[in-house]
Amino acid sequence: MASGLWFAAIDDVTADEPAPLSTVTVTAQKVEEALESVPASVTVFTSDVLEDREIDSIADIANYTPNFISFDTGIVGLWVPSVRGIHEDGAGSNPIGLFVDGVPILTATGFNDELLDVERVEVLRGPQGALYGSNTQAGVINVISARPGDTFSAKATARVGEDNKRQLTATLKGPIAKDQLSYSLAASHVEKDGYIKNANSGDLVNDRKYNYAKASLWWTPSASVDVSLIGSVLAFDDGGQTIALSPDGAAAFGLDTPAPRTVASDLDGWNKSASNSQALKIDWHINDYVSLQSLTARREYKTRYLTDFDFSPFQVFHKEFDNSQAKLSNELKLSWVDAKKTLIGGVYYDDDDNQFRDIDDVTRQVDQDHRVTANTLGVFGYSAYALSDNINVSAGLRYDRKTSDYTDVQTGARIDDDWEEVSPRLALDYTVNDQAMVYASVSKGYRSGGFNEHAADGDPLTYEEETLISYEAGIKSDFYARRLRLGVAVYYMDIDDMHVRISSQERPEFNYTDNAASAWSSGLEAELDAR
Repeated sequence: MASGLWFAAIDDVTADEPAPLSTVTVTAQKVEEALESVPASVTVFTSDVLEDREIDSIADIANYTPNFISFDTGIVGLWVPSVRGIHEDGAGSNPIGLFVDGVPILTATGFNDELLDVERVEVLRGPQGALYGSNTQAGVINVISARPGDTFSAKATARVGEDNKRQLTATLKGPIAKDQLSYSLAASHVEKDGYIKNANSGDLVNDRKYNYAKASLWWTPSASVDVSLIGSVLAFDDGGQTIALSPDGAAAFGLDTPAPRTVASDLDGWNKSASNSQALKIDWHINDYVSLQSLTARREYKTRYLTDFDFSPFQVFHKEFDNSQAKLSNELKLSWVDAKKTLIGGVYYDDDDNQFRDIDDVTRQVDQDHRVTANTLGVFGYSAYALSDNINVSAGLRYDRKTSDYTDVQTGARIDDDWEEVSPRLALDYTVNDQAMVYASVSKGYRSGGFNEHAADGDPLTYEEETLISYEAGIKSDFYARRLRLGVAVYYMDIDDMHVRISSQERPEFNYTDNAASAWSSGLEAELDAR
């Protein structure tokens, strides 16, 4: 349950009492609308909430969101998100889509990126395939950067914390040409000492340090056109990973189970991973009802780290990873919005180029060198219509087709495959009064099929799509002069061809994805905000 609780007397608002909760505008359904009118389970964090709760990352967001958990895998840069019990297990496609200013992040690398100079974060729970496409079957997280205005501002903060943590952040923003061109600059530096001791060397081995920077330009050449360009970089310079031998693993090497916060490795690892992203958005408001938007995005994540995967004093599995994942995407969207109806049509295209290379640090031989390229084409439509003053119906439909090539760089072997899926959504909502709305929906989402990049001989090289159909009903209501806001949702999910993680018999340091039969899940979630 997410809350910001302290209660005033239940009475009419006076000058001495807390102000009511503000109306929050979201773009969860790709158009601007009030949070309380969205027929879905959505949690929103405004800039004030992010600052008050000292929220720095998506992992922090999970602490204040119903049915959202973020697991620290112990490997820097890899936080596994779970929404309504659906999660990525470190092997396959991610079921929760992260979109940072429109930049799609559909793998678990990126869920610990910095939240700096952000206007709001929207967390949508339940399948969002009808509007967002693949790998959004459990939900979507939208991160929207703050827009600079015509007033110059500068801010710097410093924090200290456990394990000698030091964090410095700074933002600078203002106009270049009044009412036309403005800029924003933001940067953060974080470092902290390690807390895991290597019994062999006596050193603390998991120290952390990273630098993050973001810059944006906002241009309004006319009253009908808005253009924004946002770019960011993130660089790690860390010690070893936060993982160690389990009791079974220690027994396999004839060792005692390590004491808490202790390893006995013969190798001190490091992590020098980095990412960069860019997003160019052009909005053209053709008239009072019609707008056209183009969103072009690029992201590259380079994974570079060295780890002792046997976590022991022996030279068994010392691995260095040198991977890169690059995605270039564009979405073109035409929308019509008036008092009675909303119509959206769009086309999406992306191109992926991923390289997976691991090196045996003992022999310095390349163990695996695989390249996976892919492109996805999506076409989607959405409509919402007011049947009466109280009843609204909305429907969406999306078709996606993904084609992909897998190449073993060492042997030259190459295969290709393709996957396609249709994702519908239907929702009905009823406004009870000015303070309450109930809704029901049925929607479908899916995780794309793909290749097992680290597959060994004898492991399956491909896996198929996982599909999910969700049935949901909920209520959203304000109480006590809008000083109390309650949201409750119940859901049931049917899952087919579920992605499961299986340890490789050929290469025990790796795992691969395969499809199981089916599963189901049901639950209830409640959220309360108060002022």
